[in-house]
Amino acid sequence: MHSFIQFITGLVSPQETIPGKMSILLAYENLSSALWATETLNGLFRRMPLRQEPRLSPRCFSALADSEHRTRTTALAAQANVIVIAVSSNIAQLPAYLEGWLEECLAAGREANTAVAVLFGNPHHPDPADSPRLRMVQRLAEKAGCAFFAPWLDADTVSLLSSGTPADIRHESGAITA
Repeated sequence: MHSFIQFITGLVSPQETIPGKMSILLAYENLSSALWATETLNGLFRRMPLRQEPRLSPRCFSALADSEHRTRTTALAAQANVIVIAVSSNIAQLPAYLEGWLEECLAAGREANTAVAVLFGNPHHPDPADSPRLRMVQRLAEKAGCAFFAPWLDADTVSLLSSGTPADIRHESGAITA
C-alpha cells in the first residue's frame, strides 16, 4: 500500500468486502483539530466513488483519562478500519495517556486492513515528515502491523484534495477513477 487513497480504495473496492460500513475512529485534541480532520475526510470521500458513507466516530482524546470513556473508545478502535489522530497544537509530544491508549488499542487483536492516519499541525502548517510525534505514532502503527499515513505527505491524497475530482487519480496508483 503506497497511499491513503489506495488503502481506502482497497477497503471499498469490489475485490474486498467489509462487513457493514467502513468504520473510522477520529481521536481529536480540540475543536480545531476535529474540524480539520472532518473536513479532510469529507473532502476525500466526496471525491471518491464510494459505495457507502463511512461511519465516523469522533472522540475527544482528553476524555481518555476517564476509564469508562477509554474502555468505550478502545472498543470502537478495535472495530475501526482507520484510526485518525488529529492534533492542531504545537505540542512537541503527545500526552502520555494518548500514547498509552493508542499502544493499547494497536496491541489488541486487529483485523486485517487497519490503518492509522495522523493530521498534526494545521492545514497551512502540518508537521514535517521528521516530526517526533508523527514518528512515534508511525512506530506504534508499524509495530502492530497497521498501515500508517500522514495524508498531507501523500502525493495521491494531496492531488485528490486539490483537484476536486477523482478522475485526477491515475489508474497506476491503484485508486478507482471516475
